[in-house]
Amino acid sequence: MTVVEELDSFKKSNDERGRSARLISRKLDALRSKGKLSDGVAIKNGGSIKIELNRHDVTLPIGFVEQKSDNQILSVALGLKQKGEKVIFITKDINLRIKSEILNIETQDYEKSKIKIDELCTGWREISVPSAKIDQFYKDEKLILKQDFYPNEFVVLKDDAGSSKSALAKYSRRKKALTSIFHQNSMPWGLKPLNIEQKFAIEVLLCNDVNLVTLVGLPGAGKTLLALA
Repeated sequence: MTVVEELDSFKKSNDERGRSARLISRKLDALRSKGKLSDGVAIKNGGSIKIELNRHDVTLPIGFVEQKSDNQILSVALGLKQKGEKVIFITKDINLRIKSEILNIETQDYEKSKIKIDELCTGWREISVPSAKIDQFYKDEKLILKQDFYPNEFVVLKDDAGSSKSALAKYSRRKKALTSIFHQNSMPWGLKPLNIEQKFAIEVLLCNDVNLVTLVGLPGAGKTLLALA
């Protein structure tokens, strides 16, 4: 029941979380036509969905604040386990998985939303070229290479002789060439990129010709901050 209350608090938001909360609420409401959610309603994959009331007959160990929503959900799982049911607690919350382990409840991460980062297109690559090619790029502000590129793919041109000479470029499908980065020195809202990945992100986010941008990276890499800026 705690989850339903949390969905109710999220549904008024205009962000992705609010939209997801409203979607889940509608799906749960549609299931009511097939039976009582308090008794369990069968779903297409052969399982069932049941809404459990918060357990007041389960005592969590000292240190667990019972008023916290996460711990109320844990108490339901613990109560079901104490009744002899097979319980697997699935959550993306790392700390909640740790708590579940402490209570000797089998716990798993939600794997479906995971992707293999190394299988994704990075959006940029390094290419070694003669020093003269880099000079030509700076002079003409474009460079044609006999390679295949994705539209708006970024390239770091490096001197194949091993010098420190380099250049940052972006592939233009219209010009069929590598072109100079237009927003190379931009600092939206005073934000200064700390690495080339952030520099590339700012460039593509500020580009009016790109309507959709997907940023993937470790937590703390600056994805949300750059998107908001």
